[in-house]
Amino acid sequence: MKIGIDFGDVIADQNKAMRDILISCFKVRSVPEGELTRKVLVGGRIITDQQYSVMKRLLYHSQVDGVENLSPVLNSIEGLAALRRDGHQVSIVSKRYGHAAELAMFWLAQKRLSIPFYESKHRLREDKRETCERLSLDVFLDNDPAELADLVTVPHRFLLTRYPYIEVPGDIIGVNSWERFYGHVRNLDC
Repeated sequence: MKIGIDFGDVIADQNKAMRDILISCFKVRSVPEGELTRKVLVGGRIITDQQYSVMKRLLYHSQVDGVENLSPVLNSIEGLAALRRDGHQVSIVSKRYGHAAELAMFWLAQKRLSIPFYESKHRLREDKRETCERLSLDVFLDNDPAELADLVTVPHRFLLTRYPYIEVPGDIIGVNSWERFYGHVRNLDC
């Protein structure tokens, strides 16, 4: 099968890295639980919009925060290796582009993973939907329900979420771990 996978918070734990940046750079003492979105952090008056932008720049453009301090999502590296061992054609399709994509590919190389990485950023290149169509993907794993809802040409869409409050749309399968995702893929008949 042809499987597409998002990078941020699916393979690499960006949420943990953002949490670390909030504590070390901005001295935030009480970081909220759950997904650290702009709405949560800026809307909740945890940090300013400018600080949020700085945090994202550090995450996407800093060798330290974007590579060295970036941890894998639990069992993501093993899951990717298992999918490839099973003969699946695995690609990463991410909104990261330019230097941010280069850092992600460098991070993957450090984990001894050589996986095709497709940059997709709306208005700059083709978006995720167009990339998935071009690759004729059978399966896609993402942590963003809105992104998955747009991938109508991908027959099997999975939402990886560690947060029970995130609603899983009806035609998307929710999984809370790489093990569950891998189990579903093994049971697919494509």
